[in-house]
Amino acid sequence: MLSGNESSLRHQQTAINNTSNSSQTSGGPAVYRHTSNDKKLSTMASPLPPGPINTDLLTQRAILEQLLMKRPVEGDFWFVIVSEWLEQLKRYIGIPTSRKFYHQRSHPGPVITRRDYAHTVDVVQEDAWRMIVQWYGLADGHKPMKLVVYSYNKIPEIEHNINSFKVSTSESPLEDFHNVRFSKMEKVGHIEYKIRELYRIPKTKSTRLWGKPDCDAHWKPLFCRDKAIGKVLDLDSDFTRSIINLEICDDDGQWNHSPDELPSLQDDPSGPMYENNIFDDITSTWEIEIHEQIDHIGKSFLENLHVNFSSFVQRAKEYVDERDYNIREREREINLREVYIDELRNRLEEKERKLDCEIDVCRNQMKEYDIKKQEMEKEYSEKLTDLEKNNINKKNRTRS
Repeated sequence: MLSGNESSLRHQQTAINNTSNSSQTSGGPAVYRHTSNDKKLSTMASPLPPGPINTDLLTQRAILEQLLMKRPVEGDFWFVIVSEWLEQLKRYIGIPTSRKFYHQRSHPGPVITRRDYAHTVDVVQEDAWRMIVQWYGLADGHKPMKLVVYSYNKIPEIEHNINSFKVSTSESPLEDFHNVRFSKMEKVGHIEYKIRELYRIPKTKSTRLWGKPDCDAHWKPLFCRDKAIGKVLDLDSDFTRSIINLEICDDDGQWNHSPDELPSLQDDPSGPMYENNIFDDITSTWEIEIHEQIDHIGKSFLENLHVNFSSFVQRAKEYVDERDYNIREREREINLREVYIDELRNRLEEKERKLDCEIDVCRNQMKEYDIKKQEMEKEYSEKLTDLEKNNINKKNRTRS
C-alpha cells in the first residue's frame, strides 16, 4: 500500500516524529508554555536483542509465511522496511514472491528502513517485525518506523497522517492554546496527560476532556480515557483540526467549567491517564523473555515436526517398497500358474485330438462291420434258401 507513494510516506515520517513534541506555538502571545525533557521519540520500537539469532531457514520460512499474510486490523502496529531488502529476504528463505528484483539469492544482511529516492518501502505486521529484527538485526543508522492501523470509512488502513489538535483549558483565554499532533488511535487518557503537562496542572486537581471534530461541530464529552480519540470524535480525515478542551474540577468536587457554557455534567472520567503514547514501547523484560521462549518452543516444535515427518516418510517408503515386493511376488506366482494352466490346456487339447482320431477310426470300423454283417446275413439267407430247396428235393425223391 505504501510502496511507491513517496509523498504519503514523507508526511507519515513527519507526523510520527512530531508526536513526541509536547506542543507547537501558533498564533498568540508569549503565554505558550513548553515542557522540557521530552520523552523518547515515537519511532522507538520494541527493545532489540543484542545481536542476530541463528535460526534455520526452514523455521524462518514457516513462521514468516503466516505472519506476512496477516491483514491490517485496527489498532495493530506495522513497521516500515525497504522493499528491496524484504524481497531479498523472501528469496533467501524461499518464500514465493511476484516481484522481480534482479539479484542473487544471498543473505540480506541487517534490516534497512531508511529510504532514498531509489527505494520503495513495504510495511510488515509487528509480530513479523519482531521476528525479522531478532534474526537479522537492524542496520546501523536505521531506526524503526512504527505505524498504526486506523479504520477510514470502516476500512482498516495504515494511518496516512497524524492529525493536529488545538488544545487548551476551558478557562484559558482564546489566544492561549497549543497545537499538538496525535494519532487518531491515541488514547484519550494520554492526551489528557499531555495537556495537564502543558498547563502544569497539579496532581491533586481532577480534570476531564471535552472535544469536537472541528470548530463548527458540537462539543462531546471525552470522559472514557481508554478510548481512541479518532473513534470518539468520529474522525475520518487526516487533515481535520480537532479542538480539545480540558476542564478542571473545583475544590468542592463540582464540575462547573464546561466549554461554551454547556450544561454542567457531574460525571467523573473513567480509566487511568497514560504517560506514554501508543508509539512508545513499554515492554518489560519478562515479556521479551516470554517472546524468546515462545520462539524457542515454536522452533523446537518445527524441528520435532520435521524429524517426525522424516520418520513418517521413511516408514511410508518402507511400506511402499514392501507392498511393491509382495505385488511382484504375487505377479510371479500368477505368471507361474498361468504357464501351468497353458501347459495343461495344451495337453488336454492334444488328448482331445487323439480321442477324436480314435473315434473316427472306431466309426470307420463300425461301418466296415456293418457291411460285413449285411454281407454275412445275405449269404446266410441264401444258404438257408438253398438248404430248404435241397430238403424238398430229397423228400420228393423219397416219395417217388
